[in-house]
Amino acid sequence: MDYLSFFKKILVPEEPIAGLEISDSNLRLVLLSLDKKTDLISTRQNSQQALAAGIIEGGVVKDAAKLRQALLDFKKTLNPPVDYVVASIPADLVYVKKLAFPKNLEGQNLIEAIKLAVDFQFPFKSADAYCSWEINDSQNPQQVFVAEALKKNIDPYIESIRPAFNLVALEIQPASFARAAVLEKEKPVLLKIDSQSGAGLFIIEDGEIIFSRLITNDVPENKLRDETSKLIDFYEADAGEKISQIIDLSQNAIAIDKKINFPKQENSLGLVALGAAQRGLIERRVDNFISLSPISPQKAYKYHKAVSFTSIMTGLSIGLSIFFIVAFLGTWILMIALQQQDVQKTDAFSSLPSTADLGGVETKIQNANELIITTAGILKTSPRWSGLITELQNSIIKGIIVDGISLPAPEGTMTISGMAGDRDTLNLFRDKLKTSAILTNINLPLTNLDQKSDIPFTISFDLKNPSLLYKNPS
Repeated sequence: MDYLSFFKKILVPEEPIAGLEISDSNLRLVLLSLDKKTDLISTRQNSQQALAAGIIEGGVVKDAAKLRQALLDFKKTLNPPVDYVVASIPADLVYVKKLAFPKNLEGQNLIEAIKLAVDFQFPFKSADAYCSWEINDSQNPQQVFVAEALKKNIDPYIESIRPAFNLVALEIQPASFARAAVLEKEKPVLLKIDSQSGAGLFIIEDGEIIFSRLITNDVPENKLRDETSKLIDFYEADAGEKISQIIDLSQNAIAIDKKINFPKQENSLGLVALGAAQRGLIERRVDNFISLSPISPQKAYKYHKAVSFTSIMTGLSIGLSIFFIVAFLGTWILMIALQQQDVQKTDAFSSLPSTADLGGVETKIQNANELIITTAGILKTSPRWSGLITELQNSIIKGIIVDGISLPAPEGTMTISGMAGDRDTLNLFRDKLKTSAILTNINLPLTNLDQKSDIPFTISFDLKNPSLLYKNPS
């Protein structure tokens, strides 16, 4: 049995993940609850708050401080409280495209091919952008849906969200909508999303965004209709199939899954937050949807849980250390009291007449001495882990998150596991452990060599002198 995982589930239970929509005019949050027996989904929370004009324009965060404060104020109004979110942001400055690759290309070879195609076909330098993709290998050739956005446009969203919520994934509004809406299967749909700065036009097929275009507000209404018609004509000529439906998010009311109990909407605006909340119900290990956050959804959730677990374990270690110190002092005081009683009894016995029966008295003294020896032996054979825990805490450097420590016995091999920001940080942590005065046989297995950041690790080590854990503090 994995006792560490068992205690982690008790101390840090699974947190519900809400869907948070951030537009240039509103903040919306939806929190869902899944009944695993009936597979029905209920709405635990559906909240909205207006966002002042000028904070977000054309998908760009113009005032990160005001957005941060708005999110903090919004969080205070939520009941029940929410800590984890899948955030959905405007798609104005996000570049999306569908790529095709041979069916026999898979694994690391497919990833390298995707990266190469992005470098040649996308407008941003890879070092300046966040890039994410979804792979659909059910067709031949297999389809890969890619989204890329400049870091300078995405980072203000992330930095504004983090003080209020733990960010699990960051996606774009049309992707959230496509997840929530019931659309015709295998038929392309044109989605129109209005904003204060213009209108976004997106073609969605089988829940995936395969084309996008932004039209600014300086285009007249008749010109917007012309541009929309041109986009439809272009797509239908290029793809050889008709657009089956045109959806205006601010006007059309679209059906949702009948298993979801969600308030009926006059239009489809609430479906963006709903779609993001549906992603929150997915198991983290199978969430492979596009996320423009620098950390994958699986690693982001694990990171936040590891931070919570580390904080709890730190407090628990301090509490246990105080408990053992108090217990030791109590036992020490008890031993002194017993010794004083023995001295008093011995003095009293020595004053008795020589003709008295001393056999019973000697037996009581011998039993008391054995009790003292037994208690001292228990204290001597109980390991004191506080010194080792303090040594490990002092060795942790910036960029290292510890989510597990295995301490089977002072004489056995122990392990410490977690996540490192990058390879250099992990090597520095290993080297610092090697300089410890009480640790030896530091071993860091060479795994995940192709991973450059957010590297999971497990380091094993032994104690140079396990007997030190049994010695009484001087």
